[in-house]
Amino acid sequence: MEILKILPFLFIFLSSSSLLSQTVDWETLENAELKETEDFVKIDSLILKLINWLGNHHLDHKDRIKANSIFMKWMTGSPSVTVNLDNYLMSYTKKNGDFLLLYMAGWSKYVLENPDKKEDTFGGRMAGVNYFLDYYEKGKDSGVKKDRKVVKLLKKRKAGKLEKFIAQKIE
Repeated sequence: MEILKILPFLFIFLSSSSLLSQTVDWETLENAELKETEDFVKIDSLILKLINWLGNHHLDHKDRIKANSIFMKWMTGSPSVTVNLDNYLMSYTKKNGDFLLLYMAGWSKYVLENPDKKEDTFGGRMAGVNYFLDYYEKGKDSGVKKDRKVVKLLKKRKAGKLEKFIAQKIE
């Protein structure tokens, strides 16, 4: 019976420590000197936290520009991740320009969490598309503008047809 009294506190403790581990080390990321290959690789784990931050914060958040800038600086020189930007993608980022960065963040997250999948460009594409679709589903409370084209992609995903659709687009 005593364990039942402790369970809620244990749950709260574990949840809060998990949230703390997801905080972004802004100072380290902003001051990182990214010159050599090793410099980029050294901050991969910090970038993963930054990617999670990007996927969970409002498009108008006061730190969004800083976060986008840090991510792009890392991505342009990182040996860990190479993202392909396909023409079809641009039509899904017209109303929500941040979706392009979220696409790159999703692809990067996929590779950072699965280093053996670095060459899996289809898996990267799917991770990128799913990342911005997940963000779109958060809606206007996250700063997203309605977009019929993105809604159609969501419908394809819900119907289990997104992978086939993306595969046809990149052929």
